[in-house]
Amino acid sequence: MNKYTIAQILEAWDAAFGEDMMTEYPGFIQRLTEEQSKKNGKMKRIKHNDLTHYFMTPHEQLPASYLASCEKFFKWLKDCKRTGFKAPSGKHQAPSSPAGLNDATIKK
Repeated sequence: MNKYTIAQILEAWDAAFGEDMMTEYPGFIQRLTEEQSKKNGKMKRIKHNDLTHYFMTPHEQLPASYLASCEKFFKWLKDCKRTGFKAPSGKHQAPSSPAGLNDATIKK
């Protein structure tokens, strides 16, 4: 079985169909590039709480999960502007006093 490089595939596609795969099928090319990077060990892990890549790297070169995480954060930030700050945690906040302890049960 012959293995071809991405550059060879792009060249053959252009010759056969007259299409630039980088323009016509950017998601496919991105996936091929990511797979090749993983095989070569060059895939750099991006921390989801780091927005640097969002602003400095073309979005088509970023993992979909990272972009979704950023969009979720920006939506939360926009909602904060409307409704006020609320922690983005899904955890329930602990009550301010232990269960069953209230003014009636506290001896004064």
